Amino acid sequence: MTLNIRTTIKTPKIFDGLHIKHGNCESDAGMLHIAFTAHGLCWLGFEETEINSRYLMKKRFAGAHFTEDNAAAQAWSTRITHAWSGVDVEEINLDLYGTAFQISVWKALLKITNGKTKSYGDVALDIGKKKNAARAVGGAVGSNPISILIPCHRVIQHNGNFENYLWGSAKKKNLLGAEGVL
Repeated sequence: MTLNIRTTIKTPKIFDGLHIKHGNCESDAGMLHIAFTAHGLCWLGFEETEINSRYLMKKRFAGAHFTEDNAAAQAWSTRITHAWSGVDVEEINLDLYGTAFQISVWKALLKITNGKTKSYGDVALDIGKKKNAARAVGGAVGSNPISILIPCHRVIQHNGNFENYLWGSAKKKNLLGAEGVL
């Protein structure tokens, strides 16, 4: 799988006029909420958790124009679940918006292969920071807008605990279980 990443460093008002299509669809990973721009996937969350994915997406992209398109979201779903499960797919374009630090962390997460985990401190080392930057890495991991494809669920605490996942510890446990980690 090839993930083409278009990144934009956050600036005020960056989302004014941005058009985002979004929708829900069922997948092997659960009910997904998918959003995309003309440049690629910009949001991937879960609908069946206590967290409201639509609310978070609209808050993150304040000022953008949103259009619901469940059929287009379904077309993305097959490619996303194939990529997550390790099946070869054509390239997937990601349209990422974040700080330079966040983007560096998200790119490091892309290198954690299916069935493996890393600690927050390990990710800090991967991006050229000291292991004590784990807390800052945790903040960037927690702000990841594209769950499962940018595999933030594969980052665990150094003691092996896997709490503090935006979509809930049960969802993280299910994803890691499906990948053969647990």
